[in-house]
Amino acid sequence: MNSIYILENLTKSTVEYEDYLKRFNQKKYTFNQEDAFNILIIRDNIYELLSNKELYNDKTLVDILTIDKHIESLDNSLKKHQYLITEQISLDKWRSRFHPPKTKWWWYLQSPAKIDKWVRYDWVWNLLTLIIISFTASFTINIINALSIGDLSIIATFSSIAQVGGLAVISQGALTEKGRLKAQVLLNRLSIPPRFHSEVTFIISLVLFTSVFYSHSILADYYYERGYQYYEKGELNNAELEYLRALKINPNRMGLNNRLGQVYESMGKLNKASEQYSIASQNGSIVALVSLGRTMINSIDPELGKANPIKAQVVSLLAFQRLDYIVENNINFQKKKKFSYQIYRNIGWASSEQKKYKVAQEYLLEAIRIDELLTVPHFGSGMAYCFLAHIYTLQKKENQARTLWLNCLEKARPETMFEYGWFISFGYDYYGSCIDSSRVVAGIDKYHSIERVENICKQKLRLKSLSTHGKSAFDKQGVIIVGTEPEL
Repeated sequence: MNSIYILENLTKSTVEYEDYLKRFNQKKYTFNQEDAFNILIIRDNIYELLSNKELYNDKTLVDILTIDKHIESLDNSLKKHQYLITEQISLDKWRSRFHPPKTKWWWYLQSPAKIDKWVRYDWVWNLLTLIIISFTASFTINIINALSIGDLSIIATFSSIAQVGGLAVISQGALTEKGRLKAQVLLNRLSIPPRFHSEVTFIISLVLFTSVFYSHSILADYYYERGYQYYEKGELNNAELEYLRALKINPNRMGLNNRLGQVYESMGKLNKASEQYSIASQNGSIVALVSLGRTMINSIDPELGKANPIKAQVVSLLAFQRLDYIVENNINFQKKKKFSYQIYRNIGWASSEQKKYKVAQEYLLEAIRIDELLTVPHFGSGMAYCFLAHIYTLQKKENQARTLWLNCLEKARPETMFEYGWFISFGYDYYGSCIDSSRVVAGIDKYHSIERVENICKQKLRLKSLSTHGKSAFDKQGVIIVGTEPEL
């Protein structure tokens, strides 16, 4: 057998090998058992021909190299579609009959492992687990940051440890090979089949996320309510802590910035209060605009280095516009009047600080008119009487001032240190000692002690102003003279 004849047979077998392999890609052709067996036999024949030493000489070497390269490409196609072979014939059976050497690798093709339908989508479950972990981590960090404000309770400490510990275990099991091995050992101990490991890990992560999300959603409301309770008791430091915790968990909680601003305003930290009111006002909160206008009357403007009542007046005028819009969109009469009173009062107060007494008088008179219509408690009630009494006193309108000062004593309920401090700043110390300060600081029983103090003060002042002995309780400016009250 010469080399040319062998080369011709090799070429023929290679072409035949290629024809059978082409059937792999023909969609309409049904690959059968005979095709599979013939491919293996043809490949055996090619192997034998290539193993013949007579094939190799100077005349055939170039052709052999070309054919060999083509055969290598065909072999790759066979390996790629080996499942078509193994589905048609049992190679184990034929190997036991022929005992082919290992060099005839085509007889050792392996059926690809059947992928369980549960395992097939493990990547989906793992991806979902990672997404859930990222959300859980975000909520957990917010909760821990909130709990870190002030002292942690024992329950809060253990809650944080449990959440962080659970998150660490799930994260390690999903993200690292070492973690996955540990998770597999644990799940095997729980008699959970391996094909369900990814699904179970996802369920655990979902349970952890649900618990953290639930904690996150209720904690903001919980701290908000606690802050309000502390504020009502006058425990301002505790109220601040609770509101700050709520703010860490949910910065967008409606009303939270306003509440925290009230705390800072009550503490006398007007710049901090203005900052909180300013944040809330960006959402169009009428409460925030009204409160911001009030605090700006006394807060220090960083650009001027002193109070800027003009800016306070501008903000209050903006509150008027917002109030008109809200009135058109469902707001009850009493609520509208409460806001209107505060806006008129704030503009009057700010105008008075600018010594624009005519403008201030107009706004304060309207504030008083509204105040007399209100039947529910409201912020800073009665203070408009005091501000207008001060203006009339300066203008030496004694009769009007006298009536307004009595109304001020009867009705004024300052809410902040700066409202209460207004009396002292203008020399009305005695009024300040008689005004109801129960809304400014805690520790006074509104219905007993404060009522007794007020009655004593007001009784003395009335006795002086209504004295039948011809002695007026007022000096020439209409101001009650301190230290001249009669003994009881």
